[in-house]
Amino acid sequence: MERKFDLDTVALDERWKAMQRLSHPDKFASQSAAEQRVALQWSTRINEAYRRLKNPLSRAIYLSELLGLNVQLQTQTRMPEDFLLKQMDWHESLEEAKDEGQVEQLAQEVLQAIEAEMSRCEEMLRPGSNWDEERLGESLRAWVFMDRFLENVKSRASLLQTRS
Repeated sequence: MERKFDLDTVALDERWKAMQRLSHPDKFASQSAAEQRVALQWSTRINEAYRRLKNPLSRAIYLSELLGLNVQLQTQTRMPEDFLLKQMDWHESLEEAKDEGQVEQLAQEVLQAIEAEMSRCEEMLRPGSNWDEERLGESLRAWVFMDRFLENVKSRASLLQTRS
């Protein structure tokens, strides 16, 4: 696969299936234990790579790593003030949400923000683009936060659904 953010997901699916057909452990059932282990390891690695490339966020992080960028997702927490204020606003909105409609509205707002961050990352990760390590790291950290926060929103929506 080309090293680019905007992957052809149909081609990715086809490539994954083709690689799995070649390395699936069932094809090695009559082989030695060592060959079976190697086939299982390859199959596992192929699946891991597929999952990483299939998910846009993990693909963006992976491409950043390939570029040698240290985006410090785990250790760097500094973010622009406007994003921090938006985080606080979202958390407050989630806590105050009383019905599914309010949670759905918040989910849509977060999804739009994720789309915007995804577009920024895609632009910076485009081959030949002039990316800025700090800006890309900031964008990825924001996306990671929003992705996790969206899971909280979905959990709240499920909780509200079970109450009704």
